[in-house]
Amino acid sequence: MDSISPLRYPGGKSWLVPYLARQVANLERRPRVFVEPFAGGASVGLSLLAEDLVKTLHLTEIDPTIAAFWQATIFDSEKLARLIVTFEFTRKSVERLLDTRPRTTLNKAFRALVHNRATRGGLMHARAGLLRDGERGNGIASRWYPATLAARVRSIGLLRERITLSHGDALETIAKFGHRKTSAFFVDPPYLGRKGAGSRLYTFSEVEHSSVLKACSMVHGPIWISYEDDPLVAKAAKMLGYNVRKIHMRSTHHRAHAELLLTPVR
Repeated sequence: MDSISPLRYPGGKSWLVPYLARQVANLERRPRVFVEPFAGGASVGLSLLAEDLVKTLHLTEIDPTIAAFWQATIFDSEKLARLIVTFEFTRKSVERLLDTRPRTTLNKAFRALVHNRATRGGLMHARAGLLRDGERGNGIASRWYPATLAARVRSIGLLRERITLSHGDALETIAKFGHRKTSAFFVDPPYLGRKGAGSRLYTFSEVEHSSVLKACSMVHGPIWISYEDDPLVAKAAKMLGYNVRKIHMRSTHHRAHAELLLTPVR
């Protein structure tokens, strides 16, 4: 199952989509709403929605840049797609665009996508450097596939009637939908800050992880939580009654590592 997200998001979970698709397909009842409180690249929820495994999707994102991107992608998809296919993706044009401070949601979204596709690993914070050699020596444009990206944006736009979006706090979203048995969740917080990974990868990396685990433990419907492989997280999750499974995967830099998948014991 291919991801339809246009973003190359650091710590993204497109590799987990086939597993979660099987899990959701095996539920007794199709979820009325699938919730991603930390939307990021939103590859899981969008893929499940596109495959009609869930009825609706709710995304929450605290980063205003990413929230603007999803706002335009969902509700102004055709205009965003046109900007994608007409943009000449050169180092000079990219640098010129990134020097601007767009005011409209559409232009903020386009700038965010260009930035995402022009940096190594899809990093979007202010310190992220642009690609130089890129893939197979194709330089800065090696991750810019305008026809494919425009098609993904348009396909998401076709689903707009089944998507809701909020710009705000993940814990509030978990509390809002958590009491409904017809809601299912995929919770993918930023990487922990203890080793510095979170602050390197995300603009908004500060999360009270103990609060996230406690809030998720009170969710009534199906929930899957992804965390980096950290012994303190595993210990805290087990104390709160989670099943803890280690999954081996490869990062965007093709480095093998493990992540934790948490599910409540019920």
